[in-house]
Amino acid sequence: MSSKYNIVYSCLQDNITAEIFVTRFCKTFGISEAKAEQIAASSSDVTIKKNVPGDKAAKYIKALEACGAIAYLQEQEKPQEQQVEQAQPRGSLSLEPIEDEHVQQVQQEETQQPEVCPKCGSTNIKDDECLDCGIYISKYTANLEHAPEPESTTADSQQDNIKQDSDPTRQMDTNPYATPQADLIDSVADGEPQPEKVSAGSATAWLGRGYWHFKQNPFAWIGTLIIFIVLSMGLSFVPLIGVLAVNLLSPVIMAGFSIGAQEQDNGGDFRIGHLFAGFSQNFGALVMVGVFYLLFIILIGAVFGGIIGLTMAGSGMIDSNAGPEAMMNSMGPIGMILMLLALMLIIFVAMAYYYAPTLIALDNMSALAAMKMSLNGCLKNWLALLVFGILAFLLLVVGMIPAMLGLLVVIPMLQASIYVSYRDIFHHQG
Repeated sequence: MSSKYNIVYSCLQDNITAEIFVTRFCKTFGISEAKAEQIAASSSDVTIKKNVPGDKAAKYIKALEACGAIAYLQEQEKPQEQQVEQAQPRGSLSLEPIEDEHVQQVQQEETQQPEVCPKCGSTNIKDDECLDCGIYISKYTANLEHAPEPESTTADSQQDNIKQDSDPTRQMDTNPYATPQADLIDSVADGEPQPEKVSAGSATAWLGRGYWHFKQNPFAWIGTLIIFIVLSMGLSFVPLIGVLAVNLLSPVIMAGFSIGAQEQDNGGDFRIGHLFAGFSQNFGALVMVGVFYLLFIILIGAVFGGIIGLTMAGSGMIDSNAGPEAMMNSMGPIGMILMLLALMLIIFVAMAYYYAPTLIALDNMSALAAMKMSLNGCLKNWLALLVFGILAFLLLVVGMIPAMLGLLVVIPMLQASIYVSYRDIFHHQG
């Protein structure tokens, strides 16, 4: 008889706050903040899951430690018949497929997609997405379930709710619309999203979904863009400090766009206030992305510019009266190679910057970790991003034709498409 274990949460690690634990725990196990907060605030040990085989139990412990918890295994010694019956104990956290066929059938009935969209009433539903209003039904329903109870709740039902709320482990299975989490531990045991290679044709889907985000509230998207342009132009007039501020705050603004787009995916709405959402969500890490980006660009320019200048000076090719074209012609093959290397490094820096604000805002990553993850995701999907870049360039050209008014549509759509591509590459939700 193989041993099985209970996964038991004991307390938080010394260097981890409850807020950090709740954020990581929610992202790893897909539960609400309220439930995670109850676990973090518990003064006694909490059983997270029961009757887990030894090989899988180690994965749970690793995932909980990555969230900032101290957890341990509690060995179970029960007959095989009881283990089958309790494969899905009530009140435990289920992240693995259930072997019991009857329990599996009940679970499938619970997670069956509604025939009617709960937001717009449409029956045009495919793969959990309403094709008319664009929401993901599982996320929208989960948000409704986590909404506050009406004040008119009867005394009996309020008493039942209090009893249920007192057991945080029971609440983890109360959402019948939750996304299946069978592969969750393997994919995010280290607490970070993992980029996945997508097809080059995904670029068109990104643009299509980006336009969907825009058309849900075009006035808010356009208004946000106009405010950002006005603020950037105003800061640019301040000598030196203004240009520096624009570069450092750009990741913060980009994060705000992604936060607003995610709000739309969750059944909410994009608002002009999302432009400043990054100022209250990982602001320090977002600014550090701008700092690192500027430092890398300055370093590349200084190193390669210095090498090219010294090479030309040593060979006597520098003429103070020569124009830019003559200077380029006098560089020789070595100078051209150095310029190409510098350009290649700048492209790598741009890749590291591309998804970093979104990864920081939505995945709670540090600046350097986000830039590394962004670079990894871009390198894996360089072809899809190249196709996306070509299509984006064509859209920008078309948007300039009617007195550049088309850019008021194209630029917000492209910004939303960046979020869509992030969701596709890093969370596999195309």
